[in-house]
Amino acid sequence: MRKNLLVVGKIPPPIGGVTIHVRRLLDSMDADKFDYAFIDLNKGNLLNIVGKFFKFNTVFLHTSNSFIRLFLTIISKISGARLLFTFHGNLGRYKGFRNRVDELAIKWAAVPILINQRSFDKGKNLNANAKLIPAFIPPLHIKPLPKNISQHLEDFVSASDSILCCTNAYNISFDVNNEEIYCGSDLMKTFESLPEHQLIFSDPSGNYKKYFESNGIAIPQNVLMITEPHDFIQIIKMSKIFIRATLTDGDSLSVKEGLYFDKKVVCSDCVDRPKGVILFKNKDYKDLREKLINIENYISEKSEIINGYDLIKKILER
Repeated sequence: MRKNLLVVGKIPPPIGGVTIHVRRLLDSMDADKFDYAFIDLNKGNLLNIVGKFFKFNTVFLHTSNSFIRLFLTIISKISGARLLFTFHGNLGRYKGFRNRVDELAIKWAAVPILINQRSFDKGKNLNANAKLIPAFIPPLHIKPLPKNISQHLEDFVSASDSILCCTNAYNISFDVNNEEIYCGSDLMKTFESLPEHQLIFSDPSGNYKKYFESNGIAIPQNVLMITEPHDFIQIIKMSKIFIRATLTDGDSLSVKEGLYFDKKVVCSDCVDRPKGVILFKNKDYKDLREKLINIENYISEKSEIINGYDLIKKILER
């Protein structure tokens, strides 16, 4: 007899938008006493995962790997398992073949979940069962910062009365044009010209700082990089402004967290952003600088933060 629900994905470590989403999903399911099993893609053997498709009625997949997603979608067709997956990212962000791989997975899945409006508009034309569900799930648990990080932050913040900003990049990543997706180098230049502002740059893998060092990119004195794992919510809560400077995006967890904790949120306009966000033109750092300097002059719409888990729960209970 088949069991009901299998969740396949990754949880921290490493820290990342997808791994945090899955961790919060599991925490919420545990709080609701869902009957499910979980396989961590970091630890599970792919052949073992394939075998599980024949033992569960429903499989809920979370991966950013286009090829694993399509492969497991095909396995779901063979096994008869009902496959749901959340498409973490912006549909159509790749070139040619990989975009086609993503489109086939969406077309063949039982319920593909898209996390922003632009992606959903494309996805619903591929699969009538596609759903638009934001990626944000509020945290049930917020971890305190390690003592050494708290001390660095205290020394950094107390040394100035500047406007405190924050940003994050879970790793150094590049787009199809080999440009930094999280625009870290441009942020360094921007804050070098903003002596009245400070930036806390969350870099939990440490790879962004290594990239700066290996490429001779100077880190200004008003920028503090945190290069070990930590709960970024703690950084958001102590900051005035959260900055999301990206060349492409899905439905950023950190953007929703910034709005959820009532911070000023400034984002590039590379994708649709939720109400309450102050937009700057993508790759236009003069525009970003102007927004940061004149932050009090920008009146944004009241944000409407939806708990994505409430909508996911309805699908899982069917």
